[in-house]
Amino acid sequence: QRLVQKKFDPEDKHQQFRIDSGGHFFWLLLPPFKERYVAVNDSSMEDRAELLQWEWEKPKHNLRFIPEYVGDGYYRIKAMHSNKYLDVYEMKKDVGAAVVQHTRSTTDNQLFKLVPVVDNAVGDNPQSYAQVNDLFRKGALGLIGLVPKYGGGLQFLVGMFWSEHDHLADLWNQM
Repeated sequence: QRLVQKKFDPEDKHQQFRIDSGGHFFWLLLPPFKERYVAVNDSSMEDRAELLQWEWEKPKHNLRFIPEYVGDGYYRIKAMHSNKYLDVYEMKKDVGAAVVQHTRSTTDNQLFKLVPVVDNAVGDNPQSYAQVNDLFRKGALGLIGLVPKYGGGLQFLVGMFWSEHDHLADLWNQM
């Protein structure tokens, strides 16, 4: 079965993936279908090759993906074997639009937000781990900056020691 775009529904188990790390890449397991992984059809190197649910085949590179952080909690996801990216075909916004691999573009149809889900639904406005941590850091530094007389200096020092996180590292922490 091919992957398609859906309207976000936090209760839909078919929109949840388990990310299994393989070191510098990962596999996307589809939990509702046990032992079905996301794969590029026929190990194709072509643009518009469909993404499918496929059985586990560890040595197959068409089941391996690499996340590339682009900001604001979003990632481009690259197929390791072809160096092409997951893409909602032709930037369609319709439910049921095909998710394929395609040469990198600068458009939003290649941006995906990975949101951790534990045992509870994520709600209507999901935030990634990196976004929550960045918001907390910004808030804390803002409050420190309000301290009379020494706030600016303290804000600078705390900001130096509490640096922003490497977002790719945060992705691995989420998993």
